[in-house]
Amino acid sequence: MRKTTIAAFAVALAGVAAGCGNAEDTAEDTTPGSSQEAEGGDAEGSGEHGDAGELMTRMNEAMMAEGTVTLSYEGEAAGASISGEGVMEYQDGGAVDSSTSMDVPDSPSPVRSVQVGQIMYLNLGQEFEPGKSWLKIDPNEEAAGAGAMFQMLGQQAAASGNPMAMLQEAEDALSIVDSAEEEVNGQQATRYTVSLDVARAGELVQDEMQAQAMQMLAQQGVDTIEQQIWLNDADLPVQVVLDQEIPGAEDQATTTIVTYSGWGEPVDITVPAEEETVSANDLEVPSGAPTG
Repeated sequence: MRKTTIAAFAVALAGVAAGCGNAEDTAEDTTPGSSQEAEGGDAEGSGEHGDAGELMTRMNEAMMAEGTVTLSYEGEAAGASISGEGVMEYQDGGAVDSSTSMDVPDSPSPVRSVQVGQIMYLNLGQEFEPGKSWLKIDPNEEAAGAGAMFQMLGQQAAASGNPMAMLQEAEDALSIVDSAEEEVNGQQATRYTVSLDVARAGELVQDEMQAQAMQMLAQQGVDTIEQQIWLNDADLPVQVVLDQEIPGAEDQATTTIVTYSGWGEPVDITVPAEEETVSANDLEVPSGAPTG
C-alpha cells in the first residue's frame, strides 16, 4: 500500500545519510574540482592511495568525537526523486539518533522520521487515528501484517545507523582505488574512492541484515562496490556520492548525494509525545492490498 512504499523510500535514504552512505551503494564522481593526486601509503594491505581500514578508523573516530552533524541529501531511485535534510547525533557504541524530513514520491507532504536507539517514529503526513500522526516502530516487539513490515523497516534503519562502523568491520574487504585533492562545497577536501569486495564483506560484517544484504548483492552479480567520500583536514565527511546499479536491472539504479555541515553543533532530536503516536503493530493491511 502507498504508506509502506513511502516509508521504504524514507528509511532507505535515512540509512544512507546516517553515516557516509550505505555500503550497498556504488560511487559516482559528480563534483567538479581541480584534481591533484594525493599521496598514499605503502603499508601491507594498502594501495598507492593509502590503507582503507586506517581511513575508516580515522573517520569513525572523528565523527564520534564531534558527536553531531547536520546534513542534506538528494537522490533518485528507479526514476523517482527524493530530497531532504536532517540532523544526527552519534552515541556511545556507534548507534546514531536522528531526525529527518524528506520529500518523496507520492507524498503530498514531507515524510518525517525520528530514530532514538532502536525505536523509530514515522510521520507520513496523515493521521493513523484521530490526533495520532506518528507511527512508532519497535523492532523488539512481536508483530504481524503491516506491523511486521514496518518493523523490518525499523530494523533496517537501526542497522544502517552508522554504515561507517560496518565498513570498519569489513576493512579487510576494502581498498582505496583513487584519491585526489579537490574543492567541494567551498572547502578543500580529499576525495577517496573506496572499493568494497561484496562477497568478502558478507562474511565479515557482524549485523545479520547487513550481511544478508551483501550476500544478496553478490548473488545478483555485484562483485565490488565503490563510494566516493570527501574528507576535510579533520577527517570529517564533507560530501558523499553514491550510485548503485544491479546487473540486468538498470531500472532499479539509485543515486544519492549527501552533504554534511555543522559538525559538533547542537541539534534537536525530539521524540513525539506518546499521545501523538500509534504502534505499527496496531495497523492492519486490507485483504489483497500490496505491501510494498
